[in-house]
This record gives sequence, C-alpha cells and structure tokens, in this order.
Amino acid sequence: MNKILTMIVFTAMLISSLHSQEVVLAVGSAAPEIQFSEYGNNTSGLINWENFEEDVVLIDFWATWCAPCIKSIPHLNELSETFADSSVAFISLTYEPPHMIAPFLKKHPLKTIVASDADFTTFKAYNAWGIPMVAMINKARKIAGVVHPSELTADMVRDVLAGKIPATPQAKPWPDPAGAEEYFRSLIKPEPDKE
Repeated sequence: MNKILTMIVFTAMLISSLHSQEVVLAVGSAAPEIQFSEYGNNTSGLINWENFEEDVVLIDFWATWCAPCIKSIPHLNELSETFADSSVAFISLTYEPPHMIAPFLKKHPLKTIVASDADFTTFKAYNAWGIPMVAMINKARKIAGVVHPSELTADMVRDVLAGKIPATPQAKPWPDPAGAEEYFRSLIKPEPDKE
C-alpha cells in the first residue's frame, strides 16, 4: 500500500512539473561534469568528459523500474544504430547497481553505453529526477537541450552534430529533487547473498 501511495504522489509531482516554466538545464549553459562507471567495465576508472573529447554526448537518465524508460529503449537503440558511425556517444545512465542492471539487460538489451551513477553525482548535477530524460551536450560541452527520449529525433541529433540548438520544448525540472532522490534510493535492492 505504501508503494502504491508513493507512486501516486510521484506521478502527481511529475504532472505538476510538466506545467512549470523552468527548464532542467539552460540551453547554451556549460554542461555539468560527469562522473560514473560503465556497466560491465571491470576497471576502477570513472568515466568523465575526457572519455568523449570529440563527441556529441546524449545522456539518457533512466531506471529499471521506470515504465516510460523501458518504453523508450527501442527508440534509443534505433537512434544509436543510426549514428553508430558518427561522433555521437549514447549513454544510458542509471543509478542502480550491477546486480539490478544485469537481469534487466537480459530482457531489454541496450545498444548504448550502459553506465551507473551509484553516488548520484551526475543525476544531481543534471537535476535528472524526472526520468526518463535525455541531456544533449554538444562538442563544446554546452547544453543543446533536455528532452524526453520519445521526443528525441534523428534531426535533433544532426542539429547538435552541426553545432545547432534543436528547436524543441525543453524538459521541465522535477519539483522535489530531495524527495525524488530519497524515492530512487528506496528502490535499490540489496545484492543477493552469494553462496
């Protein structure tokens, strides 16, 4: 019952955030730093801007429990394949640990760089609480836009590659970042005991 009530409150907050006039990140502003681990990469190094020096970067903020995130996977996979030979990095960034990501990817394969932001550093920097959302960052490391994945088009990606700002409405910020982070943390499942 508590989870149902929490989901109702979370949905109501999402709807109210859609009517806000604010944006998640201002178009043209400097992109915040990124710091996260690539899923399945056994090195201890964290990914940051140095890993994408010449690339346009599209960061899809998502979670395994998020139905709209799951619904957007085929579309993002298609875009990732379309731009496979371009200097575009598609990153699917969750905050969840590997033991939650692995079984999910068996059912829902992603053709993007899958990464985890376990300490919420990048989620906080990008105010990425209204998931799913895609932050478009150009080669100059400026915000080119923030949109829902279903609104992301190949033409928008081409615009960012060409150094343009796509003409599209921007995503609205989540009205309660602290509450969203608390909710996200509550959904992290403990790692099963290894026997």
